[in-house]
Amino acid sequence: MATYKTGGFSPLRLLMRPARGLFIAIFHYLDQHPLAMRALHVCLRARPVWRIGHSVIVTGDAQVVEALQRDDDFPLPDERAEKFLHGAFVLGMTRTPQFDLERAELKTVMPARDEGRVQRLCEVSSADAIGRVASGRSLDVVTDLSTPVGQFLIINYFGIPAAYLDDPNPLRFIDDLRQLGAMIASPNSLLPGFRAEAEAAAVRVFAHVDREVREAEENILTGVPVADTVLTRLVFRRLQRGSGLNRDAVRRNIIGVLLPGVALVNRAFATAVVQLLKRKPLRDALRIARAQNGAARQDTLQKCLLEAMRFHPVFPVMPRHCPHETVLRGFRRIYRIRPGRDVFLSVASAMFDPRGALFDTPGGGYPPQARLRNRDAYRHFGGGIHECLGQHIALPQMGAMLEALLQLDNLRVARGIEYHPDDGISPMSLELTFTPDPAGGQPASVAVVQTPAAVPAQAPVGAAVQPPRPAQVKTPADPAVMANSPSDEVTASR
Repeated sequence: MATYKTGGFSPLRLLMRPARGLFIAIFHYLDQHPLAMRALHVCLRARPVWRIGHSVIVTGDAQVVEALQRDDDFPLPDERAEKFLHGAFVLGMTRTPQFDLERAELKTVMPARDEGRVQRLCEVSSADAIGRVASGRSLDVVTDLSTPVGQFLIINYFGIPAAYLDDPNPLRFIDDLRQLGAMIASPNSLLPGFRAEAEAAAVRVFAHVDREVREAEENILTGVPVADTVLTRLVFRRLQRGSGLNRDAVRRNIIGVLLPGVALVNRAFATAVVQLLKRKPLRDALRIARAQNGAARQDTLQKCLLEAMRFHPVFPVMPRHCPHETVLRGFRRIYRIRPGRDVFLSVASAMFDPRGALFDTPGGGYPPQARLRNRDAYRHFGGGIHECLGQHIALPQMGAMLEALLQLDNLRVARGIEYHPDDGISPMSLELTFTPDPAGGQPASVAVVQTPAAVPAQAPVGAAVQPPRPAQVKTPADPAVMANSPSDEVTASR
């Protein structure tokens, strides 16, 4: 996850404390008026690299990609790690042997081949969410769709109950994850009051996840069948002989992958929906998707989402740091970057660079045009060793939600995105109106399915997996175990 406050544009750091309210107001203006944000980045595209005081702004697509790949020359800022209140996580760690170990483990327990499973889970939850509002005239994209789907995925894929035990507020755990994510990304992280609330949230999340980690360990060690989830996969691997993981690493990484899974997807989906409904070429592409089936439909929907987010990036800038003198090649010259400089990679500018990879292929068109393009040339997920490990989870999740949303006719934005007042960046609501089903019920293509709220906290995804004894522990990701792993259908009882 990129962040708006880290490493710091020097003048901005000086102004942040006395003018924090002004900064938030400017952020809201740019966020609600992405055209103004794009105009700002268009001005910056006059050069691929800008050196302003103690800061360097990189705007060219080729230069942004190069900087993302050169992690030794452009690592994450040191202070970024301090913002992960739950403990170190790969998105905030510089490259060390422990980073390499934990990143490799996460890639193993969240493999790209899980994309289909994630999509099917999200199709179940999305269809249910839309079915519940189909007889009305409006829905809130955040509270009625993306949040319930996120909860469902937390339970059935990641293996963590989506609510605290004995807490009357069923959304407190989700809200705590949002606050921890905002601590990384929001300028309000400088406020003592906000930090205190985030620290209290970290304590609750820590205790909640730690209890699930210990229970999974006990079940595996005693031979109790467990569901095949990200949590149990990590615990399996920790219990292997010679594993470099300990319980703290399992807990830190589970919390780390949950942070963007709700708030970040909520934000990405909400902003994308606004752009999709606003731009006729993308609306036309959505009509084509409705006529398609299976993988072709999902591919078109995901391309629509990626293109919509280009016009309103979730995070327009990715911060880096330059620890030693190095250079970046521009179009006609070489830019020398001195040690200690703060480097800001403007992915918002890069994805509108006419020389960029999105536009240098046949059919790429011009940057202002909205059309489906090469999905591998977008910069939403970063690059290099800090490339988002969960993109194959986020995209099918949003694709399934969009597919269900398209079952409603004549969708219109009734009220723009509203943000949580405590952090100023997390979407709280996005209200859409639609033409209700004339029969007064649910659309024919939307099945009535199990609601996420009714799924037991330990609901397995299909049949249970019988783990081997500790001395012979194998990860569920191993072929020998996956051959007997559960199916992707949800089994739950009311």
